[in-house]
Amino acid sequence: MGNELREASIQEGSKKKVSGCAGKAIESGSAISGGRAPNETLDEKWRELVAAGRAEWMPGMLACIYRDDGSLLGSSRHGKPGPDFLPDWNDSATLGALLGQVRKRWNDPAAHLVPDGDWHVRGDLPWTQYGTGDTEAEALLAALEEAP
Repeated sequence: MGNELREASIQEGSKKKVSGCAGKAIESGSAISGGRAPNETLDEKWRELVAAGRAEWMPGMLACIYRDDGSLLGSSRHGKPGPDFLPDWNDSATLGALLGQVRKRWNDPAAHLVPDGDWHVRGDLPWTQYGTGDTEAEALLAALEEAP
């Protein structure tokens, strides 16, 4: 499933586009042919967090680089990729690496994702919440942004 789209992250009736590193893109209810569906919000947030030292590339994360037309140019899971690479926001290993960073930054080994309409990053205590988003990736990046 690493390069495949994770349809579970698409909410019914949503018009939000998501993409996988395989260069595939879908919109709820219909397929989009061609390149990657843009996700400027997550991409920009990632760049901001990395520049601020609040997030980092980890071994196993799927790094993708795209041509101007959105088609996949290449991908890698090895080392720290260059600045033009972006994480595959639907890759299980990438999401797991982000969750590991959330646990470390919040010093909470029990931090976990909970789907409840939106996605929530919650901690050990039931009322502890570190981040919320429409997708797992959005919630994880929000938790990293808010981490002490």
